[in-house]
This record gives sequence, C-alpha cells and structure tokens, in this order.
Amino acid sequence: MDEVGNGLSEIYSSPNLQLPSTEAGFEHFVSVTFVIHEIEWLLLDRQGHRRSLSKFNEDQKNPEIQTWLYP
Repeated sequence: MDEVGNGLSEIYSSPNLQLPSTEAGFEHFVSVTFVIHEIEWLLLDRQGHRRSLSKFNEDQKNPEIQTWLYP
C-alpha cells in the first residue's frame, strides 16, 4: 500500500464538489437505522485476549447485562 486515502474518486474528494457530480448517486442513497440488542466485543492482545458481551434493554441507553466472556 503506497498511500493512504478514502478510496473515493478524485471528483468526490475535491473541496470544490459540485451538485451535478453527486446527482448520479442520489437515487442509491438511503437512510439506515439500527437497533442494537446485543454487542460482543473482542480485543486481541499479546498479553491476553479479552471478550465481553453487552445486552441492551428497550431504552437502548444502558446495558441490561454486561459480562466478560473471556477470560
């Protein structure tokens, strides 16, 4: 990998982006909403891997259950 970038064509990365150049993708644009019920988190580390589980209740603000799965 020679250079880091965002993977977008130069016409979409330009600070002078114009509306006509973006209209081609407009028909494919959608809004996506997620409701998360459960998250499993994994950290890989030389000192030891860690894995946890969080389950959320209906208000989606605070985990109902949080537990370590490993270690």
